[in-house]
Amino acid sequence: MVRGGLLSAVTAPLMVENRIFGLLSLSRRKANAFSAGERDFIRGLTAHAALAVRHAQLYHDLQKAYNELRQTLLDRELVKPVERPVIRVLPWLTVVSIGGRAIIDRGRDVLLPVVDELRGLLPEHRMLILTGAGIRARHVLGVGLDLGLPTGVLASLASVEAEQNGHLVAALLAADNVSYIPHGGAAHQLALHLAAARAVVSNAFPPYGLHEFPPVVGKIPTDPRFRFHDSDLYRADAQYHALKDRDQPDS
Repeated sequence: MVRGGLLSAVTAPLMVENRIFGLLSLSRRKANAFSAGERDFIRGLTAHAALAVRHAQLYHDLQKAYNELRQTLLDRELVKPVERPVIRVLPWLTVVSIGGRAIIDRGRDVLLPVVDELRGLLPEHRMLILTGAGIRARHVLGVGLDLGLPTGVLASLASVEAEQNGHLVAALLAADNVSYIPHGGAAHQLALHLAAARAVVSNAFPPYGLHEFPPVVGKIPTDPRFRFHDSDLYRADAQYHALKDRDQPDS
């Protein structure tokens, strides 16, 4: 610096949550050229700059997570039609999804007409009404990504708003015997609930657990209870053939 004619320098770290990820360095050709006020200003400037950079990184991480999820949903190998007839478990059921941001966040002027339309369809249709999360879920995801939380925890946190929206819609349809049921009820007791009412409301957010394993294919995490390794498949295949050979009559 001296050879270049620079006789004064101030260096301040770009730091967020006690983590340094960069430096801001200023220099002048005059000795002792930075006053105490200027040094305080530079410290404040680096604090704001570090926060802006961190927010940009969070936005990039959130956009990356969204793009990965979108890529999974658009992957032709993962969404290709099955090669056998599809068995419709509840062929008489109509599934309705109400967007949190598109409908519920817009207030009564948008939500109440939708509820009235659903009420008018109850005599002719049995419905599973699913509610999504709104704009507040994005703030939750931003904080969760900043903390480095896994996918299962992020899904559990963001699904709280979707559940709140479900309770809201169920309350608006309570006079028609419509109630809210959690994921467990929708998964295991849906037919029972629909035998007692024309419709039920549940949470449309993916029911990931808190500790999910990375998927073998794609980006959506899998439940560890249903995660198999190649060795499990080989073992099951060997057991199948052993039982088959045992049951074969002697020739």
